[in-house]
Amino acid sequence: MTTSFILNGVTTDISTLETGLLGLAGLPGADATTVETAQRFYDFITTTEANPFHDPRALQQEILRLVRTDPAVLKVFMRALSLQSGWKPPTLGKRFAQHVDFSFLKGRGNGPAQLSAGAVAPVKSRSPASASYQTGAEEDQRAAIASLAKNYHTAMADIKSGDVARIKNGLRFLKYNLSHLVWGGLFQQRDYNVVMAELGHEDSDIRKAIIVDFIEWHLDLLVVQKRWFDQKSYDALAARLADNNPVVRERVRIFFQEYIGWLLSFLQKSDIAGLAIVLNPLSHTVRYRENVEQILPVLAKIGRLLSLRFSFRKGVIIFRDYPGAFLPNERINRLKKLAEEISQSMDGDVRGEFRENIHNHPSRANLEMIDRYLARARSDGNGMVIRLLEEAKVLCEEIYNRKLNLNSVRDILNEPHVSAKIAWPEGELDLVGLGRLAVSVRDAFDSIIVFPEDRYHLMRLADSLDQVAFGLCALNEGEAGTAAQVRKMATLVQVLYGSGFGNKGYLEVAQRLSSLAEEWDLLNSDVREARLRIEGALIHHMLVDYQNVYREIFVPLVRDYGDALGIPQEERVGYASAKYRATGVFQLAVHLESLGVRGGLDETSARVFEIMSGEPWNRGPLQTFAYGSQGFPSDLREVGGKGTGLDWLVRRVPEMVPKGFVISSREGGHKLSTAEKRTIREAIKKLERKMGKKLSEGFSVSVRSGGAVSMSGAMATVLNVTNEDALFAAMEKVYASWNSPASREIREEAGIPAEWGTAVNVVEMVDGTGKDSGSGVAVSDSIPVYVKGKRGDEVVSGRDKATDKLPYALRKTLSEKIRGFEEELGYPVQVEFTVERKKLYLLQIRPAHRTRERLIRWYSNRVKWKKISKETAIRALGGRGVLELAKEVSVVEGSETVAVTEMVRGHFGEGAPSVREVAFDSKDIAEIHARGGLAVYVTSNPDAGVSVPSALQAGALIASGGNVLAHLFDVARSSNTAFVAGLDSAAVFKKGDAVTLDPANHRVLRGRYKIRTGPSPVKEDIEFLLRR
Repeated sequence: MTTSFILNGVTTDISTLETGLLGLAGLPGADATTVETAQRFYDFITTTEANPFHDPRALQQEILRLVRTDPAVLKVFMRALSLQSGWKPPTLGKRFAQHVDFSFLKGRGNGPAQLSAGAVAPVKSRSPASASYQTGAEEDQRAAIASLAKNYHTAMADIKSGDVARIKNGLRFLKYNLSHLVWGGLFQQRDYNVVMAELGHEDSDIRKAIIVDFIEWHLDLLVVQKRWFDQKSYDALAARLADNNPVVRERVRIFFQEYIGWLLSFLQKSDIAGLAIVLNPLSHTVRYRENVEQILPVLAKIGRLLSLRFSFRKGVIIFRDYPGAFLPNERINRLKKLAEEISQSMDGDVRGEFRENIHNHPSRANLEMIDRYLARARSDGNGMVIRLLEEAKVLCEEIYNRKLNLNSVRDILNEPHVSAKIAWPEGELDLVGLGRLAVSVRDAFDSIIVFPEDRYHLMRLADSLDQVAFGLCALNEGEAGTAAQVRKMATLVQVLYGSGFGNKGYLEVAQRLSSLAEEWDLLNSDVREARLRIEGALIHHMLVDYQNVYREIFVPLVRDYGDALGIPQEERVGYASAKYRATGVFQLAVHLESLGVRGGLDETSARVFEIMSGEPWNRGPLQTFAYGSQGFPSDLREVGGKGTGLDWLVRRVPEMVPKGFVISSREGGHKLSTAEKRTIREAIKKLERKMGKKLSEGFSVSVRSGGAVSMSGAMATVLNVTNEDALFAAMEKVYASWNSPASREIREEAGIPAEWGTAVNVVEMVDGTGKDSGSGVAVSDSIPVYVKGKRGDEVVSGRDKATDKLPYALRKTLSEKIRGFEEELGYPVQVEFTVERKKLYLLQIRPAHRTRERLIRWYSNRVKWKKISKETAIRALGGRGVLELAKEVSVVEGSETVAVTEMVRGHFGEGAPSVREVAFDSKDIAEIHARGGLAVYVTSNPDAGVSVPSALQAGALIASGGNVLAHLFDVARSSNTAFVAGLDSAAVFKKGDAVTLDPANHRVLRGRYKIRTGPSPVKEDIEFLLRR
């Protein structure tokens, strides 16, 4: 609470007031009325604050109202604040006061029960010596301290004696006198550690119970004031949940049930730490399954409290593994372990047919397979395998026949307004009902105020729906490539959204899949395949995000808390993957694999979802918008990325941007109507007035494409247009290029909806072909690519190697502008520019496509320069899990000894190394892939419009010529397509040659070399970002 408020000239805040009230209620000698009023006042504040949706200012106003209307509360208020300001009890002598830390006066030795909202524990007996403290006689105080010290040393000697009876006596003395011992400076952390060590002994159960009482009585003092009770203490106490003695287990269970939320609020340092804190005591209960039912109330309480700390998405994942839940994950993972044992026995290989189907093709067909194996096992008389198969069959039936009792779920929800928001199905839960229900759970959580208990129940319900989807949406035999499969994919996307992932774009994908299923029989195979590739690319991106979240949660958890959680060493490497593969969403990956759909342009797919997350968009009549004009649309589907970028530049550096306008988007092949041409003529007239001359009498324009997301070099550009008829023809050519082979390939790889189409940009022509002129492309962390006396299309097409140097003054100006743009936008950018008679013009700005290493270094530098925070950088780079994986990269083993004659050098390259076979066209690539090989597309044409389809089909590229910022290589970067380019000639290769790409060293090695992992060149940057 940072907002202060003032009463009677005293300035305070709620946190300070709370602390003062606790101190006042625990003050030795305080009268009963003061104690009662302080506790009541404190309870009122903390109860209100416990509601996560409370308005702090409203709480302050209510406090002021109480203080002004109740004299007893006013008195307590002022005494509490004076106590926090350094007030000392006048009855205590100066010498004793020197040993007392009065900022900790709120600990009064009767435990933190008064901290629990709505409950005030009875005051337990104080120290026998406390009467002396209230006499006001300094001599008596010194005598009391001396007596207390003598008894304290005796007690500590008893605790260390090893004698059970003496240890009990020592612990009891500390239990009743700890507050005064701490205030007097006698009891220190080393003594606390001695006491906690006794908790681990197995020889006395009464001793453990006393220690638990000791902790409970003084929890406020030990946790809040001295902070001695830490994660280690928590673990030691949690271990007693698995104590051999049921009395001790019950005593510790009651303790956690009472104080777990309070402890979490002080001990939890991060989501992962909080997760470990919760799972740690629960892992102990697994050893004593008979006690799970007893601890269920504790679990529910923990769940409600944690639901306030976790996002909906993280809560769904975390609560998936709670003991006492349905535990479908346990069943799925148990089935997978059984599959390995059965495969080893009956297939002769731990990775045999049985294991392959259970692990990678989960469906009801597994039940038929189990029956076949059972028949064989019975025929062989193999009793052990029969038992394993029978267990596997039971598990399989439970997984694929699971039904949800929705009536009981509905009864659990406390608030009627929450239940009313959920789309409960009328009858049995089918595909349509499951999808709608999952979406409504997420929407209810996001759209209304949900209190802790119902937050928890909604997270659990979302998880249950995911597990129903594992069986209901499994790919059954004969469904691949049918409308039935597409319907299941639509439902799974809705379930994924309902689990807290993604944005409204996920629902748009689900809706398009549903429409495709409905229209399936009316469409030819080519249209079906194209639409499935687009949706499949977006689903691939969803799954990448989903897996990254699992890695981000579970990889650090296993690394840091694997021992405490009892996770076997052999399970730790694949722990996160096993968790992911036991979810319903994993079935989406199975569907994609069956269709042969792969993702490619994940970076672009992310941009597609970002655009989809905005307001719903419907295409209206064709319109024109001048750059920098009032009312310029913000929706990229309307005016495209290029038009939006030029509008952004005009508003910042108008003197450096050519004049022009954008025409709203249309689908491929659009033909301009008479009315549309009339609209465009009006825009041309306005442009002519700005230029001060007619289009046909002194200036020309370029006509360029403008997709919602960058599709570098895939669509048409028409330059030097000088009359209306040519202008209309150029526009129709640009619209037609939306369906070019390169454009279609990029759309299908990235998941760009075909109906978005492209906008058209009409821009004043800037001539880079004259004296003191040229064209180029620039980014912030390398020298601009520039060529003198040529147009920009020569550079971005890769036809020119563009090795000229941009004059220093212009390079300095360009560099400063780009750095400023990046600082404002928060991500690296790429700028296309032209120099006309020494004047610099900016023609386009877009997000720069960079390798993972260069992107990490860019964000790391921004953090070091204090431009952005570490958390911002980590989010932009995909999260902690992604960065952990990026610490290692693939390298070619033994490449340093390769003879010069066995390699072909290029001038630049990027991406991961790999062993591949040479292909020169789409047919070659398909042949290599058909026999299970990896292809590399070799070309002597670096023009993106020509080479993109084959480069993306192959997944790797070798190109002669080109320059580092040509469009072809931009597409390669954004699709993780490794390339080596700038070769003098591609004629040195033959079809089918085995080669090893070594992009980091800009070369291609003849033959097959081993690929190994090694440290990333930006490992230090990654560790810097991840360091807390």
